Amino acid sequence: MKKNNVEEAANWIDKLHELNNVEKQELIVWLQDRDNKIAFDKMAKIFGDDEIKAALHSYSNESNSNKNKNKIKSNIYSFPVKVGLAACFAAFAIISYVSITPEQLNLPNQSISVLNTTEQSKTVNSQLGERISTLLQDGSFVHLNADSDIDVLFKSKSRHVVFNRGQVFFDVAKDSERPFLIESNQATIKVLGTSFDVEKNHENTVVTVYEGKVSVTAGKTVTLIPPQQAIVKGNEIIVKNNLKLNQLPAWRTGWIELNQQPFSILIDKLQSYSAKKIIISNQLDKTIISGRFKLDTPYESIQLVAATYDWSVSEDDTHIYIQSS
Repeated sequence: MKKNNVEEAANWIDKLHELNNVEKQELIVWLQDRDNKIAFDKMAKIFGDDEIKAALHSYSNESNSNKNKNKIKSNIYSFPVKVGLAACFAAFAIISYVSITPEQLNLPNQSISVLNTTEQSKTVNSQLGERISTLLQDGSFVHLNADSDIDVLFKSKSRHVVFNRGQVFFDVAKDSERPFLIESNQATIKVLGTSFDVEKNHENTVVTVYEGKVSVTAGKTVTLIPPQQAIVKGNEIIVKNNLKLNQLPAWRTGWIELNQQPFSILIDKLQSYSAKKIIISNQLDKTIISGRFKLDTPYESIQLVAATYDWSVSEDDTHIYIQSS
Protein backbone atom coordinates (compact mmCIF):
# COMPACT_ATOMS: atom_id res chain seq x y z
CA MET A 1 0.00 0.00 0.00
CA LYS A 2 1.53 3.30 -1.11
CA LYS A 3 1.52 6.52 0.89
CA ASN A 4 -0.43 8.23 -1.90
CA ASN A 5 -3.26 5.73 -1.47
CA VAL A 6 -3.39 6.49 2.25
CA GLU A 7 -3.40 10.24 1.60
CA GLU A 8 -6.18 9.95 -0.98
CA ALA A 9 -8.19 7.76 1.41
CA ALA A 10 -7.78 10.44 4.10
CA ASN A 11 -8.96 13.06 1.63
CA TRP A 12 -12.08 11.08 0.72
CA ILE A 13 -12.97 10.51 4.38
CA ASP A 14 -12.26 14.17 5.08
CA LYS A 15 -15.10 15.17 2.73
CA LEU A 16 -17.23 12.05 3.08
CA HIS A 17 -20.33 13.85 4.31
CA GLU A 18 -20.01 16.73 1.84
CA LEU A 19 -19.84 14.83 -1.47
CA ASN A 20 -22.25 15.69 -4.26
CA ASN A 21 -23.89 12.93 -6.32
CA VAL A 22 -21.15 12.83 -8.97
CA GLU A 23 -18.39 12.72 -6.34
CA LYS A 24 -20.17 9.89 -4.50
CA GLN A 25 -20.15 7.86 -7.70
CA GLU A 26 -16.50 8.68 -8.30
CA LEU A 27 -15.65 7.45 -4.80
CA ILE A 28 -17.32 4.13 -5.58
CA VAL A 29 -15.25 3.86 -8.78
CA TRP A 30 -12.06 4.79 -6.87
CA LEU A 31 -12.74 2.01 -4.35
CA GLN A 32 -12.76 -0.60 -7.13
CA ASP A 33 -8.96 -0.43 -7.11
CA ARG A 34 -7.60 -2.98 -4.62
CA ASP A 35 -4.87 -0.74 -3.15
CA ASN A 36 -7.32 2.13 -2.78
CA LYS A 37 -9.78 -0.13 -0.96
CA ILE A 38 -7.07 -1.42 1.42
CA ALA A 39 -5.98 2.15 2.22
CA PHE A 40 -9.56 3.30 2.76
CA ASP A 41 -10.34 0.33 5.03
CA LYS A 42 -7.20 1.02 7.05
CA MET A 43 -8.14 4.64 7.65
CA ALA A 44 -11.73 3.73 8.47
CA LYS A 45 -10.63 1.09 10.97
CA ILE A 46 -8.21 3.40 12.76
CA PHE A 47 -10.77 6.11 13.38
CA GLY A 48 -13.96 4.04 13.64
CA ASP A 49 -15.93 2.80 10.65
CA ASP A 50 -19.62 2.39 11.53
CA GLU A 51 -20.70 5.73 10.07
CA ILE A 52 -18.29 5.39 7.15
CA LYS A 53 -19.79 2.02 6.23
CA ALA A 54 -23.28 3.45 6.48
CA ALA A 55 -22.35 6.33 4.18
CA LEU A 56 -20.77 4.02 1.60
CA HIS A 57 -23.82 1.75 1.68
CA SER A 58 -26.02 4.77 1.05
CA TYR A 59 -23.82 5.98 -1.81
CA SER A 60 -23.82 2.51 -3.37
CA ASN A 61 -27.61 2.38 -3.27
CA GLU A 62 -27.82 5.84 -4.82
CA SER A 63 -25.40 4.78 -7.54
CA ASN A 64 -27.41 1.67 -8.37
CA SER A 65 -30.67 3.58 -8.56
CA ASN A 66 -29.21 6.29 -10.76
CA LYS A 67 -26.95 4.22 -13.01
CA ASN A 68 -29.25 4.67 -15.99
CA LYS A 69 -29.55 8.38 -15.41
CA ASN A 70 -26.00 9.50 -14.78
CA LYS A 71 -22.73 8.58 -16.41
CA ILE A 72 -19.86 8.01 -14.03
CA LYS A 73 -16.80 9.98 -15.00
CA SER A 74 -13.70 7.93 -15.76
CA ASN A 75 -11.26 10.39 -14.22
CA ILE A 76 -10.74 9.91 -10.49
CA TYR A 77 -11.49 12.93 -8.33
CA SER A 78 -9.20 13.67 -5.39
CA PHE A 79 -9.16 16.54 -2.96
CA PRO A 80 -6.01 18.62 -2.61
CA VAL A 81 -3.57 16.78 -0.35
CA LYS A 82 -2.52 19.98 1.39
CA VAL A 83 -6.07 20.52 2.59
CA GLY A 84 -7.13 16.90 3.08
CA LEU A 85 -4.48 15.59 5.43
CA ALA A 86 -4.35 18.78 7.43
CA ALA A 87 -8.09 18.68 7.94
CA CYS A 88 -8.82 14.95 8.03
CA PHE A 89 -8.44 14.54 11.76
CA ALA A 90 -10.98 17.28 12.38
CA ALA A 91 -13.36 15.35 10.16
CA PHE A 92 -12.61 12.13 12.01
CA ALA A 93 -13.71 13.82 15.22
CA ILE A 94 -17.31 13.76 13.98
CA ILE A 95 -17.23 10.12 12.87
CA SER A 96 -18.69 7.73 15.45
CA TYR A 97 -16.51 5.02 16.94
CA VAL A 98 -18.02 1.63 17.73
CA SER A 99 -19.89 1.81 21.07
CA ILE A 100 -19.16 5.52 21.52
CA THR A 101 -21.80 8.12 22.19
CA PRO A 102 -21.93 11.43 20.26
CA GLU A 103 -20.86 13.52 23.22
CA GLN A 104 -17.55 11.63 23.29
CA LEU A 105 -16.58 12.98 19.92
CA ASN A 106 -15.67 16.50 21.01
CA LEU A 107 -11.91 16.29 20.50
CA PRO A 108 -10.73 19.89 20.06
CA ASN A 109 -7.16 19.25 21.17
CA GLN A 110 -6.42 16.47 18.68
CA SER A 111 -4.39 16.90 15.48
CA ILE A 112 -2.78 14.87 12.73
CA SER A 113 0.53 15.27 10.89
CA VAL A 114 2.53 13.34 8.32
CA LEU A 115 6.20 12.37 8.42
CA ASN A 116 7.19 11.39 4.91
CA THR A 117 10.94 11.38 4.41
CA THR A 118 12.67 8.27 3.02
CA GLU A 119 14.81 7.93 6.13
CA GLN A 120 13.21 9.27 9.22
CA SER A 121 14.69 10.70 12.38
CA LYS A 122 12.14 12.67 14.32
CA THR A 123 10.94 13.47 17.81
CA VAL A 124 7.16 13.32 18.13
CA ASN A 125 5.61 14.78 21.26
CA SER A 126 2.32 16.10 22.58
CA GLN A 127 1.75 18.91 25.04
CA LEU A 128 -0.36 18.97 28.20
CA GLY A 129 -4.00 18.46 27.29
CA GLU A 130 -3.18 17.61 23.66
CA ARG A 131 -3.67 14.35 21.75
CA ILE A 132 -1.96 14.04 18.36
CA SER A 133 -1.79 11.48 15.54
CA THR A 134 1.14 11.12 13.14
CA LEU A 135 1.45 9.08 9.94
CA LEU A 136 4.98 7.69 9.67
CA GLN A 137 6.96 7.11 6.47
CA ASP A 138 6.26 3.35 6.47
CA GLY A 139 2.48 3.78 6.69
CA SER A 140 2.32 3.22 10.45
CA PHE A 141 0.23 5.50 12.64
CA VAL A 142 1.21 6.66 16.12
CA HIS A 143 -1.44 8.25 18.33
CA LEU A 144 -0.02 10.11 21.34
CA ASN A 145 -1.95 10.77 24.51
CA ALA A 146 -1.33 14.08 26.26
CA ASP A 147 2.19 14.86 27.53
CA SER A 148 3.85 11.99 25.62
CA ASP A 149 7.20 11.85 23.83
CA ILE A 150 8.88 9.39 21.43
CA ASP A 151 11.91 9.45 19.12
CA VAL A 152 11.44 7.82 15.70
CA LEU A 153 14.43 6.45 13.75
CA PHE A 154 13.63 4.64 10.49
CA LYS A 155 16.32 3.33 8.13
CA SER A 156 16.23 1.10 5.07
CA LYS A 157 16.49 -2.07 7.17
CA SER A 158 15.17 -1.04 10.57
CA ARG A 159 12.31 0.75 12.33
CA HIS A 160 13.18 1.94 15.80
CA VAL A 161 11.27 4.02 18.36
CA VAL A 162 12.59 5.24 21.70
CA PHE A 163 9.71 5.61 24.16
CA ASN A 164 10.51 8.51 26.47
CA ARG A 165 7.27 9.08 28.36
CA GLY A 166 3.49 9.02 28.26
CA GLN A 167 1.07 6.76 26.39
CA VAL A 168 1.00 5.90 22.69
CA PHE A 169 -1.27 3.71 20.55
CA PHE A 170 0.67 2.13 17.67
CA ASP A 171 -0.93 0.90 14.44
CA VAL A 172 2.11 -0.65 12.78
CA ALA A 173 2.28 -1.30 9.04
CA LYS A 174 3.41 -4.82 8.18
CA ASP A 175 6.99 -5.12 6.91
CA SER A 176 8.57 -8.55 7.40
CA GLU A 177 12.01 -7.23 6.45
CA ARG A 178 11.96 -4.37 8.97
CA PRO A 179 10.75 -5.33 12.45
CA PHE A 180 9.33 -2.46 14.46
CA LEU A 181 11.24 -2.07 17.75
CA ILE A 182 10.22 0.10 20.70
CA GLU A 183 12.72 0.73 23.48
CA SER A 184 11.84 2.00 26.92
CA ASN A 185 14.12 1.92 29.92
CA GLN A 186 12.14 -1.07 31.22
CA ALA A 187 11.43 -3.24 28.17
CA THR A 188 11.97 -3.89 24.48
CA ILE A 189 8.85 -4.39 22.36
CA LYS A 190 9.09 -6.06 18.95
CA VAL A 191 6.37 -6.32 16.29
CA LEU A 192 6.02 -6.93 12.56
CA GLY A 193 2.59 -5.39 12.12
CA THR A 194 -0.13 -4.94 14.71
CA SER A 195 -2.14 -2.51 16.86
CA PHE A 196 -1.22 -2.04 20.50
CA ASP A 197 -1.02 0.50 23.29
CA VAL A 198 2.08 1.36 25.34
CA GLU A 199 2.02 3.39 28.53
CA LYS A 200 5.15 4.34 30.43
CA ASN A 201 5.07 5.92 33.86
CA HIS A 202 7.50 6.27 36.74
CA GLU A 203 6.71 2.77 38.04
CA ASN A 204 6.21 0.48 35.05
CA THR A 205 5.54 0.00 31.35
CA VAL A 206 2.16 -1.40 30.27
CA VAL A 207 1.66 -3.02 26.85
CA THR A 208 -1.87 -3.89 25.68
CA VAL A 209 -2.42 -5.74 22.39
CA TYR A 210 -5.47 -5.05 20.25
CA GLU A 211 -4.43 -6.87 17.06
CA GLY A 212 -1.60 -9.18 15.95
CA LYS A 213 1.33 -10.31 18.09
CA VAL A 214 3.85 -8.41 20.21
CA SER A 215 6.93 -9.71 22.00
CA VAL A 216 8.01 -7.98 25.19
CA THR A 217 11.51 -8.47 26.61
CA ALA A 218 12.59 -7.53 30.12
CA GLY A 219 14.88 -10.17 31.58
CA LYS A 220 12.72 -12.77 29.81
CA THR A 221 10.60 -12.58 26.64
CA VAL A 222 6.85 -13.08 26.46
CA THR A 223 4.61 -13.04 23.38
CA LEU A 224 1.25 -11.29 23.65
CA ILE A 225 -1.88 -11.68 21.54
CA PRO A 226 -5.28 -9.95 21.90
CA PRO A 227 -6.68 -9.35 24.43
CA GLN A 228 -3.56 -9.67 26.59
CA GLN A 229 -1.64 -7.07 28.55
CA ALA A 230 1.89 -7.12 29.99
CA ILE A 231 2.93 -5.01 32.97
CA VAL A 232 6.70 -4.60 33.13
CA LYS A 233 8.38 -3.54 36.35
CA GLY A 234 12.12 -4.02 36.57
CA ASN A 235 12.85 -7.48 35.15
CA GLU A 236 9.41 -8.80 36.06
CA ILE A 237 6.66 -9.21 33.48
CA ILE A 238 3.09 -9.80 34.66
CA VAL A 239 0.70 -10.95 31.93
CA LYS A 240 -3.04 -10.35 32.18
CA ASN A 241 -5.33 -12.48 30.01
CA ASN A 242 -8.84 -12.14 28.62
CA LEU A 243 -9.14 -8.39 29.06
CA LYS A 244 -12.40 -6.80 27.94
CA LEU A 245 -11.07 -4.44 25.29
CA ASN A 246 -13.03 -1.99 23.18
CA GLN A 247 -12.07 -1.39 19.56
CA LEU A 248 -9.76 1.40 20.76
CA PRO A 249 -8.44 2.45 24.17
CA ALA A 250 -10.79 4.90 25.87
CA TRP A 251 -8.20 7.70 25.99
CA ARG A 252 -8.24 7.87 22.18
CA THR A 253 -11.74 9.35 22.48
CA GLY A 254 -10.90 11.66 25.40
CA TRP A 255 -12.14 9.47 28.25
CA ILE A 256 -10.79 7.18 30.95
CA GLU A 257 -12.72 4.22 32.32
CA LEU A 258 -11.99 2.82 35.78
CA ASN A 259 -13.43 -0.31 37.34
CA GLN A 260 -12.71 -0.73 41.05
CA GLN A 261 -9.34 1.00 40.81
CA PRO A 262 -7.50 3.45 43.10
CA PHE A 263 -8.30 7.16 42.78
CA SER A 264 -4.57 7.78 42.28
CA ILE A 265 -4.79 6.18 38.82
CA LEU A 266 -7.35 8.75 37.73
CA ILE A 267 -5.17 11.56 39.07
CA ASP A 268 -2.15 10.26 37.15
CA LYS A 269 -4.18 10.31 33.92
CA LEU A 270 -5.71 13.73 34.54
CA GLN A 271 -2.32 15.26 35.36
CA SER A 272 -1.34 14.94 31.69
CA TYR A 273 -4.26 17.23 30.86
CA SER A 274 -3.79 19.79 33.62
CA ALA A 275 -1.30 22.66 33.63
CA LYS A 276 -1.83 22.83 37.38
CA LYS A 277 -0.21 20.30 39.71
CA ILE A 278 -2.87 18.07 41.30
CA ILE A 279 -2.30 17.56 45.03
CA ILE A 280 -4.25 14.82 46.79
CA SER A 281 -4.31 13.99 50.50
CA ASN A 282 -2.54 10.71 51.22
CA GLN A 283 -5.59 9.13 52.80
CA LEU A 284 -7.61 9.65 49.62
CA ASP A 285 -5.31 8.29 46.92
CA LYS A 286 -6.14 4.65 47.66
CA THR A 287 -9.91 5.19 47.54
CA ILE A 288 -11.41 2.64 45.13
CA ILE A 289 -13.55 4.22 42.43
CA SER A 290 -15.39 3.19 39.26
CA GLY A 291 -16.73 5.29 36.43
CA ARG A 292 -16.06 7.06 33.18
CA PHE A 293 -14.31 10.43 33.32
CA LYS A 294 -13.53 13.07 30.69
CA LEU A 295 -9.82 13.75 30.29
CA ASP A 296 -10.11 17.18 28.65
CA THR A 297 -11.76 18.70 31.74
CA PRO A 298 -9.65 17.48 34.68
CA TYR A 299 -11.08 19.88 37.26
CA GLU A 300 -14.67 18.87 36.49
CA SER A 301 -13.75 15.16 36.56
CA ILE A 302 -12.15 15.61 39.97
CA GLN A 303 -15.21 17.46 41.22
CA LEU A 304 -17.41 14.56 40.10
CA VAL A 305 -15.52 12.13 42.33
CA ALA A 306 -15.27 14.63 45.17
CA ALA A 307 -19.02 15.18 45.18
CA THR A 308 -19.56 11.43 45.52
CA TYR A 309 -17.35 11.18 48.61
CA ASP A 310 -18.04 14.65 50.03
CA TRP A 311 -14.47 15.81 49.53
CA SER A 312 -13.42 19.43 49.06
CA VAL A 313 -11.69 20.68 45.90
CA SER A 314 -9.92 24.03 45.62
CA GLU A 315 -7.38 25.61 43.31
CA ASP A 316 -4.97 28.49 43.01
CA ASP A 317 -2.84 29.72 40.11
CA THR A 318 -0.60 26.64 40.07
CA HIS A 319 -2.29 23.81 41.99
CA ILE A 320 -5.52 21.84 42.43
CA TYR A 321 -6.05 20.55 45.98
CA ILE A 322 -8.23 17.57 46.96
CA GLN A 323 -8.95 17.01 50.65
CA SER A 324 -11.45 15.21 52.82
CA SER A 325 -14.07 17.55 54.27
